[in-house]
Amino acid sequence: MKWSFLTTNYNKADALGVSIDSMLQSLPEDGELVIVDGGSTDGSIEKLREFEDADDRVRVFVEESNLGEGRQIAMESCTGDAVVEHLDTDREYQNLREYLNLYESLADEHENLFLMTLDSVYLTSPDVSEMMGGWPPISRAEERVYTDRAIESVNVTPRLYPSSRSEEIDTEDISTIGDRMNKWRYEVRDNVR
Repeated sequence: MKWSFLTTNYNKADALGVSIDSMLQSLPEDGELVIVDGGSTDGSIEKLREFEDADDRVRVFVEESNLGEGRQIAMESCTGDAVVEHLDTDREYQNLREYLNLYESLADEHENLFLMTLDSVYLTSPDVSEMMGGWPPISRAEERVYTDRAIESVNVTPRLYPSSRSEEIDTEDISTIGDRMNKWRYEVRDNVR
């Protein structure tokens, strides 16, 4: 099984070294790490390009709008049979291979498996994600909508693995409260339409 790890980033340059390194430590040698940056302004893109140059498994995409479509872009850009998604660049991950092994052992028994962990890491296939309608581009509520789709779908087999393998990294996200509020105002307006 080929694995794709999917993550998004926005202005987390100070956490990228620890976070991306932790993801790469668990990523199998034939896997890929797909990173979608939402148009960072803090030097993140340059750091991500350094990772891409240093490791053939890393692929970086930049989507300037940063309005929540990054997770879906990552899913549509991956080439793996299975994905680890909702990885965050402000978290440090330990031993994700335990999750990969569990998913592989359960996938044979459970058609259209969607495995969830306590730290909001999701393991599934691109086909199952598509069957659920993919990631909704609505920012902060996207995760809730996505997991609700998995739970409510008659074609998907959701399973919860009651464990966590990540810790939050302190970061100085340079976006201001005003910037965030302005972004949210436009997102809400566009979603109402």
